[in-house]
Amino acid sequence: MNIYEIGISNYWTGAVRQIADSGGAPTGWTRTIVPELTIGQYAFWAGEWRVISDLTDPPNQIIYPEVSVSDKQGMELLIKETARLIQTQRIMVQMVSKG
Repeated sequence: MNIYEIGISNYWTGAVRQIADSGGAPTGWTRTIVPELTIGQYAFWAGEWRVISDLTDPPNQIIYPEVSVSDKQGMELLIKETARLIQTQRIMVQMVSKG
C-alpha cells in the first residue's frame, strides 16, 4: 500500500512510500490516494485531498504544526528540514511543468 506525505503547509510534497497493508501511516502521511494532477495543479490536504491551481490564494485551512525548539541543535534540524521541503516542492513544480 502507498502512503503520501503531507507537507508543512498541507500540500503534497510528492513523496510516496510503500508500507504493509496492515501498517499505519506515520504522522504527516496519509493512505488517501492523491488525485491525478495536471500542470499548474497542486494537491492540498484538508482531511481529504483537494486540487487547487492558484498558490497566490492558498486555502484558509492551512494547519501549522506545533514545533518546540529548545536548543541550537533542534533549530538546526528544523532549518535543514525546511530547506529539504522547499527543494522537494521546487522539484515537484519542475516535474509538473515538464508534464
